[in-house]
Amino acid sequence: VTFSPKEPILVTAGKNGLKLWNTQTWQEQTLGPCHKEAAAVFSPDGSSLIVYGAGVQVWNTQSWTLVSSNDFGEINWWVTGTFSLSRDGALISCGRGLPYATAGELRLFRLPSLEPVPWSERLPKDLGAATFHPERDLLVTGGWSGDIRLWDSNSGQELRSIMKQSSRIYAMSFSPVEPNLLAATGGDRSIHLWEMASQKERARLHGASEELSKLAFSPDGQTIATGGMDTPITLWDAAQTKAEIIEVHTESRNCVLGFSEKGRQLVTIDATGRVMYRDPISLAVLD
Repeated sequence: VTFSPKEPILVTAGKNGLKLWNTQTWQEQTLGPCHKEAAAVFSPDGSSLIVYGAGVQVWNTQSWTLVSSNDFGEINWWVTGTFSLSRDGALISCGRGLPYATAGELRLFRLPSLEPVPWSERLPKDLGAATFHPERDLLVTGGWSGDIRLWDSNSGQELRSIMKQSSRIYAMSFSPVEPNLLAATGGDRSIHLWEMASQKERARLHGASEELSKLAFSPDGQTIATGGMDTPITLWDAAQTKAEIIEVHTESRNCVLGFSEKGRQLVTIDATGRVMYRDPISLAVLD
């Protein structure tokens, strides 16, 4: 689920295809078939759409034509959290699942050519999540061992192992209003809020019934939405230093989710491929 930064367009990718949605009229257009676990993101200027499913694709959003593609591999649910775009839109990180769900192999590609970044071949083979820092040339990775590591995204130099969680990490995201606040979640059913500068845990949010593999901040940084393979959509209060669940929607599981640019909607896709537009406070489905 990704919203264009320039046009009233929402893109969804999954078992029902790669689709464009006009967010004013809600008319849809299908670009083509898509892997059931696919992920998509717009470039910062909205001129390109990058899609990862069975290989990586770069689309021109003016003509909606394919610019480049590769056959890097097939995305798996346990590595969807590795798909991330650098702050300048020059690099994309993608993870492909290794056999028997033993975490993922992460690679970086230059955009729009999809030329491989050689140093990324040296990254650990136990990665389940990755995200770029919103203001610095840094890549943060999360492993199945619970390690969170920091890398120079230009040289590939490992700067330090900054934090340690008790179980595997599936998803990470920086706060849109606090660039050095990192949220990470995974196998321990909790959300960890880490302060990058001090490398200390600000808060730990508990209460999920199962493992969490999807995580998204609201644009104002006040709310975190989570989901997973067998986990209801849950809204968490990210502004508190205590665990507080705002709302739980028990009927929608195995979801993909994302907030609209102004936070007026939470878009979810469930296991059947249904796209739903929800109130970001009550989670009620909007007309």
